Amino acid sequence: MKLRIRGNSIRIRLMQGEVKQFAEEGLVSETVEFPGNVAFTYSLKVSAGFEASFQDSHMEFCIPKNEANPWIASNEDLALTASFDLVNGNALKLLVEKDLACLTVRDGEDESDAFPNPKSNC
Repeated sequence: MKLRIRGNSIRIRLMQGEVKQFAEEGLVSETVEFPGNVAFTYSLKVSAGFEASFQDSHMEFCIPKNEANPWIASNEDLALTASFDLVNGNALKLLVEKDLACLTVRDGEDESDAFPNPKSNC
């Protein structure tokens, strides 16, 4: 899984194997380890509704099954979006995407499990 954060916007990208795991297990998770025996974990989970939480260095987003299943099964639907209202009037925005292969080769990038990029047939 890839994670991008900018302000109150979070984007999570899943490779084909991760989407398959999400479909089969209802959960996909990644951990980043830091010096000092500290770790940060982020997860995407199937649940009854849209939820977002951050606690004990673990960021978790829940997607309802009725939203997740059509996205998983579709070859055309590349992204899921959600917005979570915050008490200060702002919103936390979530974008979950199928990770597409880049149009140009990047050194050190393993894209063998990426989804085919529809623009590669231009």
